[in-house]
Amino acid sequence: MIQKALQYLGKKRFVLTVHDMSFPSLPDEEMGYGSPYSNGAKSFIQFAKSLGFNAIQLGPQGRVTSADRSPYSGTVFSRNTLSLSFRTLLENPQLEGLFYPEDFNTLVAGLPAFDTNRAHFERAWVFEKRLLDLALKRMQQLLQRNHPTAKRFIRYRQQQLTDLLGWFSRECAHDILVQLYGTDNWRNWPEADLFKSNEQARQTIQRLIRGQPRLVDRFCLGQYLVATQHQMFRIFLKQQGLNVFGDAQIGFSFQDQWMWRPLFLQNYALGAPPSRSNPDGQPWGYPVLDPKGNIAAFIKSRFSKMFDEYDGLRIDHPHGLVCPWVYRTDDPDPLHAVQNGARLNCAPDFADHPNLAAYAVVDQSQLDLSQARYADTFVQRITPPQEDRFRQMLDLILGLAATKGFPKSNVLCEVLSTWPTPLKAAMQRHGLGRLCVTQKADPADENDLYRITNTCPQDWVMIGTHDTKPIWHVVDIQPDSWRASRAELLAKHLKVAESQRAQFINRCVQDKAFFTQKLFVEMFVAPAENVSVFFPDLMGLAEIFNQPGTMGDFNWSLRVPNDFESHYHNQCRAGRAFDVARTLAEALEVQASGVVESDMKQMAGQLSFSC
Repeated sequence: MIQKALQYLGKKRFVLTVHDMSFPSLPDEEMGYGSPYSNGAKSFIQFAKSLGFNAIQLGPQGRVTSADRSPYSGTVFSRNTLSLSFRTLLENPQLEGLFYPEDFNTLVAGLPAFDTNRAHFERAWVFEKRLLDLALKRMQQLLQRNHPTAKRFIRYRQQQLTDLLGWFSRECAHDILVQLYGTDNWRNWPEADLFKSNEQARQTIQRLIRGQPRLVDRFCLGQYLVATQHQMFRIFLKQQGLNVFGDAQIGFSFQDQWMWRPLFLQNYALGAPPSRSNPDGQPWGYPVLDPKGNIAAFIKSRFSKMFDEYDGLRIDHPHGLVCPWVYRTDDPDPLHAVQNGARLNCAPDFADHPNLAAYAVVDQSQLDLSQARYADTFVQRITPPQEDRFRQMLDLILGLAATKGFPKSNVLCEVLSTWPTPLKAAMQRHGLGRLCVTQKADPADENDLYRITNTCPQDWVMIGTHDTKPIWHVVDIQPDSWRASRAELLAKHLKVAESQRAQFINRCVQDKAFFTQKLFVEMFVAPAENVSVFFPDLMGLAEIFNQPGTMGDFNWSLRVPNDFESHYHNQCRAGRAFDVARTLAEALEVQASGVVESDMKQMAGQLSFSC
């Protein structure tokens, strides 16, 4: 019935977003860090399917460091071995002989107690080290016996290390140096410039791979195990009739900065310009791909891998691929620098950025110098040849998608409160959808990108993301005046009769549960064909997952409760969770019209009864 309701409402994709560390675990596999590959995750995904979701959106899955745990600062190629799940490794026949049931108690022995509602990174890193050490010891034993498990691993290792300048060989060499020097901060290594050029990289990689066979096997084994789990995860999702979306972050990890140094622009970093959501801007500190460098092969390698490993793809901050906001790294105040930055290819003659003139696609006559440089319409117009130049990276990425049979409709772009002219033109040429985060909607601005009436069928509507506060937190802290203002917009979107609007608005102000429920209904009456829900909004969690621009133990650590099913139903009864069936029933009532009115009303009644 839920799938039929979604079809009537014109919703093609109904996606639940959960980052790796946030998945729940069963008691006999709990290691302090969630994993999409765990049995607990499988149970939760089946539960999500029962609610009507037809896809799972993951966050970036690269390796993170102790200094920066954000998945958006993880490696863009290698997978995070913190996401290894002991129980599913044990149950995988391809890995026979590596693990035994009694190993789990040994792996967790002496580890501190923790709150399972939060990821415990330090505990997880200890568990991961023990797990990989044990796996390496057993694999070496299997290699001596010429065991089938060892043969499969040897084939994988040989395939991955064939290209000495490929991502796998680079990361293997980096990992060896981390182990040898005892730190992942390459600035403190005595040979920090080993990858300054491709020839230096080749020599370094060859020397390390030949000289450190045990550490080579350790890195290869970790990537082999997590790649194997991901393959099994995809099989499981296909059996459930679900798709999985990956997340292509715009940033690069601290490791990537070292491994791919020749590709990056010198003396500049990538950031977020000031906007309505972040008036100060954000100095991310990420390196910037140099458009004049040999970056096409890198882009092809990265996105080919992603198209092979996922059914859909979220492109994080696509302005970084089209018109990146960059700032000088020689400014001692990063916040001042990012506020006075410029778009890499939209700075033809700026006194404070003379080195960017060589990258300019537009000329000074095409700029509105009365506006701030970060304004959406600072670049007033572009010619067709200029649009082609702005679009080069997106053209390359979507061309790869086409060759792999990857539907363009499964690509979404994280365009939020800013949508500069070059990016808008590039996306519209390809028909790519953007995000509409409804909790940020401005009732006073008819052109606001966060209003559902300004969405198109290819767009994606959501109440919140990993960078916003859960809607339950927002509603709790906002004043009555905010709910009143937002309720006026809701009344229009939900087609509340004029005679009932005052009563509707008053109830939204007085009844937070009623108001929040209507925010969920609003998503399903939007023109956009795609709806995405972040797990705290589904589960009724008010705790913050990530506070942008900050670092701390609580960031990136919130998890789905292990008792997720009872928790969800209890929260629904209390009016403190996203009641999917009830929401769809109400959305059907709003949309009921014409020849299908009786069918829609009947469906709405059945859904309401199921609640």
